[in-house]
Amino acid sequence: NWHERQLTAGEKLRGAGAEAAAGARAAAPFFEAVLSIRSALLFSHPDIQVIAVTSSVPEEGKSTISSHLAAAFANTGKSAVLVDADLRRPTAHRRLQLRNRVGLSTLLQGGTQLDAALQPLVATGNLRVITAGPAVAGAAELLHVGLDDVVQELRNRFDYVILDCPPLLGFAEVGIVTRVADGTVLVAHGGKTERPRLAASLRQLRAFQARVLGVVLNRVSASVSAYYNYYEGYEHRYYRDAEEGEDAGN
Repeated sequence: NWHERQLTAGEKLRGAGAEAAAGARAAAPFFEAVLSIRSALLFSHPDIQVIAVTSSVPEEGKSTISSHLAAAFANTGKSAVLVDADLRRPTAHRRLQLRNRVGLSTLLQGGTQLDAALQPLVATGNLRVITAGPAVAGAAELLHVGLDDVVQELRNRFDYVILDCPPLLGFAEVGIVTRVADGTVLVAHGGKTERPRLAASLRQLRAFQARVLGVVLNRVSASVSAYYNYYEGYEHRYYRDAEEGEDAGN
């Protein structure tokens, strides 16, 4: 069971003792939720291989969801790679304690080969990570020129590719990343993401012609169930209305 292996690792990191074990097991609902997301994606979209994960604005938990989702796919016995495509505010190297001298920016500039940029995670044997690499100017232009080739090579070598994107609102390169993905997951901070902001994000994804796989509510409690009902209703209504409009125009 994947979340049990994660809990065991967490207990070892925190040290022995009842308090440490309790702290690790408190995370069990989160791990179960990640497994549910993975199962829903595999069941509803069995054809997907490359998944982009984004959010409306920073600090909504997209990078946390991206890394755990990549690990969940890897723990099915399939090969997976997590790519930090947020070149402006990268987090994967700090979160996972990996080197960042070589990464996606280096690949896009032709400064290294793919094998040199792939880093293994000891705790998850089938998962590799490509960090963002050194900061560069003109992130959007760099992604526009070279991301297609990088992702195609990753398709040939991995069963699943998870792209941790920049936030949607205000960042030009998001459309470039979602274009090379088979589908996009939108992460929202439960109870804090404003409704107009979420609506704008869905419209922006539609403008990018992105295939929206679903909306993930992060940090959800029972008190924000009304938000969930709104998100679900809005998403279905928005795409239904759009599809009906397209049908009417044909």
